[in-house]
Order: sequence, then structure tokens, then C-alpha cells
Amino acid sequence: MSGYQLYYFPIRGRAEMARWAFAVAKIDFEDVRLSGEEWAKEKASGRAPFGQMPFLVTPEGKVLAQSGAIMKYICKKGGMSPSDSFDEALADMIHDGVYDLRNDLSKGHHEKDETKKVELMTKFFLTTLPERLGKFEAILKSRDEGKGFFFGDKLYYFPGRGRAEMARWAFAVAKIDFEDVRLSVEEWAEEKASGRSPLGQMPFLVTPEGKILGQSGAIMKYICKKGALSPSDSFDEALADMIHDGVNDLRNDLAKGHFEKDEGKKKELMTKFFLTTLPERLGKFEAILKSREEGKSFFFGDKLTYADISFVAFVNGIKVSIDNQKAKGNPTPDIDELIGKYPLLVAYINRVLAVPEIKTWVEKRPDSEF
Repeated sequence: MSGYQLYYFPIRGRAEMARWAFAVAKIDFEDVRLSGEEWAKEKASGRAPFGQMPFLVTPEGKVLAQSGAIMKYICKKGGMSPSDSFDEALADMIHDGVYDLRNDLSKGHHEKDETKKVELMTKFFLTTLPERLGKFEAILKSRDEGKGFFFGDKLYYFPGRGRAEMARWAFAVAKIDFEDVRLSVEEWAEEKASGRSPLGQMPFLVTPEGKILGQSGAIMKYICKKGALSPSDSFDEALADMIHDGVNDLRNDLAKGHFEKDEGKKKELMTKFFLTTLPERLGKFEAILKSREEGKSFFFGDKLTYADISFVAFVNGIKVSIDNQKAKGNPTPDIDELIGKYPLLVAYINRVLAVPEIKTWVEKRPDSEF
């Protein structure tokens, strides 16, 4: 068997949430929809653990039943389960509350006596459902004022790529939902005055638990830890940190020129960056890449890590900024020619940009100057 098989009737019903989970997790599965006659034969085989549908057959041939258990299993595989034990219990509470509603609706739907059926359905829609929706809204409101999901992160930054972009890439690859909060200068002034940002800077991250984290590298690494995008070996993790810190040095060198007020000094700094500093460092990064499986994959073999996200997000950011300036007719360095001197890096950058989640994010992200 090559993939997952989800068995249910040809309707949405109790299997629909598992189908949604497969879709969001981007896990391929076969949506097996059985007629009444086909289900009778399948049930007689004894394969369904409780003689009920839905049931799931994994690629290894393992069989799992119960709609909630199936959905949670898929969500665990797809990185869509809360990492905190209390939050996981709270998610179970919400799911079980929905399950109670489903059972209440089912009682009315399957009632044979028409008078009793009307009574049950009226009670459900006029009393039970409105009361429960109020409870769910209260729970949602208690989670960051209900502005995101029941459980979600909020990333705060200016309306540009800048130092927040690698965190956005990490969220995309890790398949973790987040709210991309982009503040104007005026909005940031108010936010900064509140004292919420740990070091009075952006980006900063607010977790579903209300914990707050600053510093772009720390945020990106935190997301990558949650999304299994960190090297498992301690030395490899240190090497990934070395690569990220080297990228950060380049970012700081570029920022010095970008924010320099004196035009003569600005030109001097930018010329040095593009003609000396960047080419020298690109050569160093290519040598590191080549030492890892001849540079034919990512920095750490087939596993994409925060080292790859940090490096390629930075290089891509420079290219986009230069292309924007070129479109306006402003003099710019030829970044394609500069990077083109390092063929291993060119192929590597294209590999990273071809990662489906990164490709999708880059295509849909808002246009910005920086």
C-alpha cells in the first residue's frame, strides 16, 4: 500500500474533519466512499475495529477507527497539534464539545417518530446550539481576544520582508498557522510605548499562551524547533547557528549602508558591501555547502533547516530589493551576475526556493520595498 486510505460513506458526515486535516497537512490519501452494499461486505470482513466507519488504513497496514482519533492522528503527523500539554487538553475539550453537539443533532436527525423529531430538532436549533455557540465564542475570545484561531501565533513587524521574513518562511515550511501582523510606523510607536515588545524592537512573537519572544533569529529557531526544522546532532546545530550568525553579520553590514544618512558615506559602504564583503562571504558559504554532500542538497543533506531558511531568505530579500530599485530606474549592482559566480550556490538557492511551502509563500506574500 502506498498511502493512507480513509473509508466512509459517500457523504461528509463524521469523516469530513479527517479529510480537512489531510488537506491542511498536505498528506495524500485515498478517499474511499462505500455504498451501503459495499459497506456490508467490508463490515463482514471484520477489518473495521468497531464495525463502524470512518476507519483509516495507514501505509503500513495499521487500522484506526473513531473519527476524533483519526483526525488527531493526522493532525499530529501534520504538525497541527498544540505542543503544550494543557493546550492539547483544551483542544480535546473543544473537540469533545463539538462531538456532543454532533450527537445531539444526530438524535433528532435519526428519530423515527415525526413529532419527537420536530421536538428534538427545535430544541437543538433554538436552545442547545445557540447556548453552545456562546460558550465556544467565549473560549475563542479568551485566546488573544478571538482575533486568530483557538491556538495561534502572532508575528509583529513592519509592512516589509526585512528581519521577519525568515520567521514567515519557517512558519510556512513548518505548516504552522500564524497571524502576520504588519504595523505602520504610527502603530509601532503605540505598540512600542506599551512595553510589550521585550527589547523595544520588532519583530516580536506572541505565542498562543501569551508568551512573548523578541529577536529575529530566536523567533525563527523557536518556530523551527516546533516544526522539526532543526538539526538533531548537537554539532550540526552549532554549525547551523554559525551559518545563521554569518548571515546576520551580512545583514548588519548591509543595514549600515542602507541607513547611512550621509550620501557620500552611504555610497562608500554600499560599494564595499556589494563589491567586497558579499562576494567574499558568498565564497565562504559555497565552501561550507560543498563540504556537505558536495553541495547537491541543503546544508544538512536532505533535511531543510533554519540554516537554509536564514541564508536563502536573506539572499532572496536582497535580490527582490534590487529588482524593485532597478524597476524604478535607480542604479543598482548586478546581483544575478554577482551570485552567478557561485554555481553551487545558484543551484542550491533555486532548490530552497522550489520547496513547495516556500514557493507558495513567496508567490502570495505582499509586495514591499524592503
